[in-house]
Amino acid sequence: MEGTGPTVLLLAGLGYGGWYWRHVRARLLPHCSVVTVDNCGSDGSEKPAGPYTTALLAEDPAAVLDALGRFSTTVVGRSLGGLIAQELAVAPSDLVGCGSQTRMSAPQLESQWSSRRRPP
Repeated sequence: MEGTGPTVLLLAGLGYGGWYWRHVRARLLPHCSVVTVDNCGSDGSEKPAGPYTTALLAEDPAAVLDALGRFSTTVVGRSLGGLIAQELAVAPSDLVGCGSQTRMSAPQLESQWSSRRRPP
């Protein structure tokens, strides 16, 4: 984690590591704390035997946020990272405050997500 202020967790898509966000990260650092992780099975992470589910892939970033003591985190995910972000958002914890996904779809999580929405 680098920077100070509100925490933003950046989750990359399939086959990409935390390095994917290097340009976005540089622009965010003056304004917030930025956390990037390599998804399980990609780049510098361990590569345990599969199958890999989005629930399994959400365990590592959740553990990182918990270890850092970061709650109500803004999570941004691209592609598979967006699916992982949704898993984090529907998990029974206060790790995620809000999220944004780009170029992804997860109809299997839609009912869980709508039940987690908080009033404005």
